[in-house]
Amino acid sequence: MSNHFKKQPPPPKASELRRNQRYQLSKPPEAEIFHSENPAPITGRSGDLSRGGCFVETSYSVPVETEVTLILTKSGDQVRAQARVARVFPNKGLGLEFLSIEGNGFQVLQDWLSTSSPQLGSPPVAEKANALLWKLQLECQDTMPRERSSPKKLTRLKLTLPVAR
Repeated sequence: MSNHFKKQPPPPKASELRRNQRYQLSKPPEAEIFHSENPAPITGRSGDLSRGGCFVETSYSVPVETEVTLILTKSGDQVRAQARVARVFPNKGLGLEFLSIEGNGFQVLQDWLSTSSPQLGSPPVAEKANALLWKLQLECQDTMPRERSSPKKLTRLKLTLPVAR
């Protein structure tokens, strides 16, 4: 019999593809989502949060791949980010991936996560490498020149790290 029709393994679950540990904060931040198709902000609450994105509980839907501006507010602190809609769960919420975070938002987000416990069952895939990248993003943010007319944004950085076997 030919090997062409071998049963393929199932694709990995979304939780197995996550690059960042997820956290559920005891007091989740309020969320406002702005996008070009809707003049009024979409409001909700962040159900879970990670260094790479968040889930916003809301009954509104926005198409997958739509780029939005996200403002998370908690205890007077604010994180403003450009994000991409990665997943839509009708009448439940939106999975957002951070594309860039403005100002001191990286540090605020890190402070929120450092006071929370990771969710159980959320695999820390390459968590050590992500922690190093996170630290590097914070260090880059501190050393980037500031322009008055348009703030610099930190874009994605890809590093290849050796894997110990």
